[in-house]
Amino acid sequence: MGIGRSIPIACVLSLLGCATRSNPFVDAQVIASPQKEHARKLTESLVLGHHGFLADLGEASTPLWLRGEYESGVELEGATWAKPSSSTFALLVPWQEQAVTIAPHDAGVPMPSRVFVQARLHGLRDGRASVYLNGKVAGSWSFKRGETHVVAAQGGSAELLQGLNELIVHAALGKRKEPAFLVDWIHVSSGEPDPRYAAPTRREALGSAALNGESKPVVALRGSSFARWVGAIAPGTRLKGALALSSPGSAKVVIRRLRDSEPPRILVDQVLDAGAAKAWVPFDVEVEPGGRAMEIASIEVAVAQAASGVRVEVGDLRLIAANEEPAAVQRTGTARVVLVVLGSWPTIATTAPGAPFDLPAWTSLLQRGSAFSQHRAASTRESSSLASMLSGLHPSEHGISAPALMLPKDVQTVTDLARQASVPTAAFSANPSAGSAFGFSRGWDTMKSFSPARDASVQTFENAAEWARLHKDGRFFMMVHARGGHPPWDIPERDLKDLAPATYNGGLDPRKAAETLSKARAIPKHFTDADRTRVWASYSYALRKEDEALGRFVQELVKIDDLRDTTLIVAGDVGIVPHAPIPLAPVDGLDETALSIPMVVVAPGVPSGVVKGASSSVDVAATLVASLGLEVPAHFRGEDLFARATMKRASERPVVAFDQGVFSIRWADFVVSGREFGDARFCFARMDPRCASDVRGSYPIALEALLGQLVLLRGMKVRVAQESVFLDPVTLDQLTSWGLGVDAKRKK
Repeated sequence: MGIGRSIPIACVLSLLGCATRSNPFVDAQVIASPQKEHARKLTESLVLGHHGFLADLGEASTPLWLRGEYESGVELEGATWAKPSSSTFALLVPWQEQAVTIAPHDAGVPMPSRVFVQARLHGLRDGRASVYLNGKVAGSWSFKRGETHVVAAQGGSAELLQGLNELIVHAALGKRKEPAFLVDWIHVSSGEPDPRYAAPTRREALGSAALNGESKPVVALRGSSFARWVGAIAPGTRLKGALALSSPGSAKVVIRRLRDSEPPRILVDQVLDAGAAKAWVPFDVEVEPGGRAMEIASIEVAVAQAASGVRVEVGDLRLIAANEEPAAVQRTGTARVVLVVLGSWPTIATTAPGAPFDLPAWTSLLQRGSAFSQHRAASTRESSSLASMLSGLHPSEHGISAPALMLPKDVQTVTDLARQASVPTAAFSANPSAGSAFGFSRGWDTMKSFSPARDASVQTFENAAEWARLHKDGRFFMMVHARGGHPPWDIPERDLKDLAPATYNGGLDPRKAAETLSKARAIPKHFTDADRTRVWASYSYALRKEDEALGRFVQELVKIDDLRDTTLIVAGDVGIVPHAPIPLAPVDGLDETALSIPMVVVAPGVPSGVVKGASSSVDVAATLVASLGLEVPAHFRGEDLFARATMKRASERPVVAFDQGVFSIRWADFVVSGREFGDARFCFARMDPRCASDVRGSYPIALEALLGQLVLLRGMKVRVAQESVFLDPVTLDQLTSWGLGVDAKRKK
């Protein structure tokens, strides 16, 4: 995407990605322009409506929000249909009272309480389908083989709830398991259904129009229709576009910004007359006043009134966000690229006992480079998080989403790309769960692993520094996966007496600490307050020693070229959970604190300072490849963090974590997590990081935005066959020392 290009909203509505290599989980591609503005591509969460909610299911590019197997794009009778191939499918129906008052009804008139669910069906056999809304009966649809009809389910006890509703349709398959019907569209509203209802499909709504020789991409809306989409909108953002009529007549258009817990903000309230059929009527309005934080909001374009047969053409609609100070820095590769991954390393905001920790080398890096304060791990499993850093894929795609799984041979990594470019590579790992046995030795010219049972922690950095000295005159890509603060800990006997508590007589041996903590998690009653104090004191000691080793390693890199032609990325693998019953033991689930990890990027052209926009493990891979001066593969999910680091205002975007079938998606201050929509929890993470309270009723627009990303996540399946690891005695011994021995023996 070129400098200064805006994103036509018609392209956004088509959801075809506009031919960019953008992350499907990125709500906005931020582009700096010479005019100190950047256009933002909205998230792929479009909702079209006409007298209520409407889902055009036949279009393959539509965000279907379906659960259940189906085939889209089936052509029949001049329309495009979806063919459900399972007996039950589900559709998420967003419902905003404030969003529909203009389009289906006059403002201020309450919506009727009676709910109906309409659909255009083509029967593949005779039968009946039961329709449920939020677990309550909405009615049923009848269909006959070879016949096409608009049907309506009504008369049940179902109600539409503010926010997201779950619509379930069940129709038993035939004796030969053949589908029951094709479905063109589904319409949900209140009141009495119109048997002559004709749904405006995307094929009908999207196109282009020319007036006075000026052609624009358009969204064409009938009377009582609306288009609404959700995204994170920055302060100072402006909405630009133009309105026209398809034929002489009149219409009233209202464009609003909607935000949870706030009254709608009217952006455009325009009456169009016959002149709008001859020339475009432009508008340029401020969406968000300056001075407030970037937040999730919705923009709705509604045709409140229109003469019969007249359509409103909304042309070239763009969101333009002002950029405080766009950086004019050219992205170039560097001769040397180094990734340092620190185990169980604290963030700036950690509340663990002993924090803030005295870590001079780490502090120096934070001051020299760009520190990403909202960096998030792709998983709470170290091997899974590292695999995302090297492959640019989410755990649901690269295959390491459960214990005892290894990195599949067919997953392309940064190492593979470096080798193809004849760049020497080396890896030094102190983490046995992400070592050779788990597939992480593949592709490296040099790979050396260090046993937590027998080797000192500092050996990882010492060996990496020696390799860097030997290769200082050429290009290279190096990874160091250090122990960090993860137990076991190397604490000499002479120093133990100085650790708190002063009178400790418990059984926590630093060399066996990981194994002890893992066992304590199974039997926590034997874990005392004194043990807890000793754990955090030992952790603080280990951090200081690891920080010293990190500092010596960085100095070796500085000696090569003072980092003038070196990219250094230092990141955590998984976070620590200070409030956990057993500190520093393996974490179950996707605790938000355990997903919060540190990251700093030091590279030519990257300014020092704090970057507040969200980033994730998957971004590391794209950043590494771009730093090597190579083209980032199209299938990499992340983005090059160089662009985010060189902008004063980085956009908010959703980031995802995944482990053992459980997802967690964070966007701004909101998190949705669970296995399916029905059991998902939705919380305001800034006030409730443990997600103890579900707030879906209070923030329906934000919930809609995050669950739109969940639909995309469901489509991200494992690309290759998952491979189980073979645990030989040496590996099993190392995993035991790492605190994973119990799980490893169970999975052997």
